[in-house]
Order: sequence, then C-alpha cells, then structure tokens
Amino acid sequence: MGKVNLVCSVNEKYLPLINVFLKSIEANSINTFDKIIIRCIGFDPDFSKINLNIIKIIDNKSLSKKKNMLSKEGEYINDTLLEGLKKSKIGIRAGRWLYSEEIAYCSNSKVLTINDTLQKYNLPVLYSDVDTIVKGNLNDLINYIKENDICVVEDEPYTQQHKGSKRLEGQNKLYQGGFISFNNNIKVKNFVKKWSDLVIKNYTDWDADEKYFYDVINENKLNVYNLDKTFKDEDLNMDSIVWSGAGTTKFCDDRYVKEYNKYR
Repeated sequence: MGKVNLVCSVNEKYLPLINVFLKSIEANSINTFDKIIIRCIGFDPDFSKINLNIIKIIDNKSLSKKKNMLSKEGEYINDTLLEGLKKSKIGIRAGRWLYSEEIAYCSNSKVLTINDTLQKYNLPVLYSDVDTIVKGNLNDLINYIKENDICVVEDEPYTQQHKGSKRLEGQNKLYQGGFISFNNNIKVKNFVKKWSDLVIKNYTDWDADEKYFYDVINENKLNVYNLDKTFKDEDLNMDSIVWSGAGTTKFCDDRYVKEYNKYR
C-alpha cells in the first residue's frame, strides 16, 4: 500500500462522479494510497465493489438544499451567465449561478477531513475534488509530497482569470486547490488546523476554503512545491496523468465525457 492518504467529499448528486474517480484510481494507480477517506454529505453510498481501502465518514449535518445563495463577495458559481446555461452531457445537471447551504458545506468541509486525517494518521494527505479522473500512475507524486510541505499546481495570475472580482485581489500567487497535498509535520498541521477553524465558522460561504487558505498561508513559512500541470490538467491533454473536471468541463467537454464513460 502507499504512504499517503487520499481524502475527498461528496454529496449524493456527485455519486456518479466519485465512482468514476475511484474506478480510475483502481484501474491506473491502485497501490498509491494507504487509505481513501471520503466525507459523504447526507447519504451512505456503497463502494463495496471498488477494490480500494475506503473509509467513509457519514456526515448527516442538517443542511438546506435550496439554491438561493451567493458568496459574501456576490460571486456566482460560474464566471458568466452563459457558463451556467451549458447543457450537461453526463446526466448530471450542471451548477448554474446560485448555490445551496449543502453545496457550500460539501466544498468547505474538506478542511475538516484534511485536518482530522492529518491528526489521526501519521501520513501525508492528498485532497482531490471528485470530478478528477486519474489517467496514469500517481506513484511518482509520492516523492514530491514527502519532500515538501504542500504540493499544488500554480494557477493563472489573478489578472488573467478574475474578471472584476475582488475576492483574491492582491495575492501574489494563486493555486488550483482541487488537487493539493499536505505533509504530516507540525508546521503543516498547525496551518491546517487554523485554516479549518476559520473555514468551518464560515462554511455557508462557498469560497471560504479558498479565501482563508490564502489568509493563513501568508502567515506561515511553508514550502509550497509547484506541481507540473500534468497532475491537474484542466485543458485535458492526452499525456497528462490527472484530468480535472473544473467548472462546466465535467458536464460539457467531449474529451472529458469520453474518458468519464470508460469508468461508468
């Protein structure tokens, strides 16, 4: 078994996506992870047919599913109105503009799982969004994770991607937080604990995890390693190890849909 634990969060709507994610790991990188710890929001899925060491955290927190919320900064789920109108090709309706308390908690509760897993097990943690598809073996990633405090793909500069938003203005670097590792040492655990405390106090704000990540990391001297884009590729290049279904990609892009259907 591997020397890293994988964590993720899912609600019932995204069960088809996490099944594809897990099956892609089983097919292409079965020995990479010691445990896969999944926070299941409001339901108890059956993963018994998947040959991985899966631990479920059944989280039945009372949460509204009514989509009537914007972020504190007035941000929509999608960058533009047209993004929210794209038709899904995988049978799951794409998010449009507003979000629910459940959606926000499903996103933000990952900090609880990361923190608890670092505290409980003496192993590094990799967090991944469940719209990820693993196309190759991830074992080469383990050395990067062990040698650095945090591993993550650096994102485009603020000026290139946040059309008018003030949410992350002033940050020197941005990261793609949907695939990010945390080493298991005192510095990192202290960082994650503070980050988690801030996010959970504001869990109804769907981008709280991102906002407070930068607030806290700027206060800590952590080694952040910039992973190669092949470990989280939103452009879906064929030679990449990991594809990310960021935004509406997972619902609409023909390349993603074709790869997704391999593991359904």
